[in-house]
Amino acid sequence: MYSTGNSLSNKAVLANLPSEVLCLNMALRPLILLLVALIIAGAGAFFVMRPAPTEIPSLSSSATTTPSAILEDSGQYYEITASYPEDIALAPDATAVAKASAEAMIDAWVKETVATFKSNASLDTLTEEDIRVQGLDQGRTYTLGMEYETYTGPATVSYLFELYEDTLGAHPNAYYRSFTFDSSSGRELRIADLFEGTTYLQTLSRISREKLIPHIAKMTDTTEEELDTEYIESGTTPDPNNFQVFYLTASDLTIVFPPYQVGPWVLGTQTVAIPRSELSAELKPPYR
Repeated sequence: MYSTGNSLSNKAVLANLPSEVLCLNMALRPLILLLVALIIAGAGAFFVMRPAPTEIPSLSSSATTTPSAILEDSGQYYEITASYPEDIALAPDATAVAKASAEAMIDAWVKETVATFKSNASLDTLTEEDIRVQGLDQGRTYTLGMEYETYTGPATVSYLFELYEDTLGAHPNAYYRSFTFDSSSGRELRIADLFEGTTYLQTLSRISREKLIPHIAKMTDTTEEELDTEYIESGTTPDPNNFQVFYLTASDLTIVFPPYQVGPWVLGTQTVAIPRSELSAELKPPYR
């Protein structure tokens, strides 16, 4: 009933319009329809298309290159490329058993990470609706990329893995895993293994905040007083989990904070390089 009344009313209005207006309306109608079609197509492309993963940039100029093994796996709706060290560069006095143990640890972690990625994607149970809703029939794919960098300290060798993971969400994710080995024993070192005593977490927390606050204030073009430090404070509390990704170089202990730990996604990964000389009172002698 209401639809019919509106239609009759519209016809009455059109009948009273000047002929020039009617001609202009008819002439513009194809152009308007074309613009609407382009807008719809562009919106569809925005949701369907996603840039291909790019190479993860180096976090430090002190990284070195070591021979790599490559694990590649792909299917109709996924693609995986993982690069990891083929040879663990321990000290000459390290035993063959120590070297083999370190290599086996990284090899197992890589394979477990790949298996977990595939399992979480539920690739074996995708329905036709899943494929359509996720845009898999339009060329989108689940993607896992893994690269690493090597850092050498006086008594350590560190491997920092940088992972790119696209699970078809709002944006891809980046996260990190580090392995630091004692160069002689081949034992993996956690952050607590580098220090004597229990006050090191307070020290790392304090120094990280002192360095991150001015750095992020500059990045966001604001003052240190006006900067919202909630992210930084929560991501640098004296908790070993906040400092679990790290590596040692000839001069520094560097802590890696992935996206979201000390700032929103847009700020990306943050690193804090602390000269080992500032930590000498708390570091164990081999790592000073």
